[in-house]
Amino acid sequence: MNSITKIGDNTRGEVLSEVIEMLLNLVKDKLGEGFDINKVEESLTELFRVIRKNETEDIFKSKDVKHIECKECGYTMESRGHVSRKIKGLADYELPMRLFYCDKCKGYEKALEDVIGCRGRNTLELNEAMLLLGQRLPFEESSGFMEKLLGVKVSHESIQELVEGVGKEIWKEEINLVRSNPTTTV
Repeated sequence: MNSITKIGDNTRGEVLSEVIEMLLNLVKDKLGEGFDINKVEESLTELFRVIRKNETEDIFKSKDVKHIECKECGYTMESRGHVSRKIKGLADYELPMRLFYCDKCKGYEKALEDVIGCRGRNTLELNEAMLLLGQRLPFEESSGFMEKLLGVKVSHESIQELVEGVGKEIWKEEINLVRSNPTTTV
């Protein structure tokens, strides 16, 4: 449980100061004596990637439930073990989630899926970056920039699929708008 959110502002500031000091000591220990600003930035970036991945996965693991009731009939569902949910974001997340089965309705449910709030393969943050780059640059270059700027490997095919899919949705909306109001110009 994240205790930082349940404490007062003064204590939160003290905890944050301690965390920053611990992070700086980790970086100093890793760098040793010979370093420059570039090595410091590289070390901090890698450290933040590890923290982002580990903490995000831990937060959702702590939200996993052991019992749920079926949304259809209210019957207590039976746990059938865990399945792995892979999500690509600013890190590659792998979230184990409990799979539940309803004997009455014969349906399956992953309770953690609603908590995660990500229905596709990618996080919103990643999709936004892919769209911003993909609509302005060739898809291959966009892929390279994603890795260079965000440290995330995304294929140019994935960027192309997302950009073209969003473009088709926009096109359909504009066509429907014109059809519903023939005096409107697009």
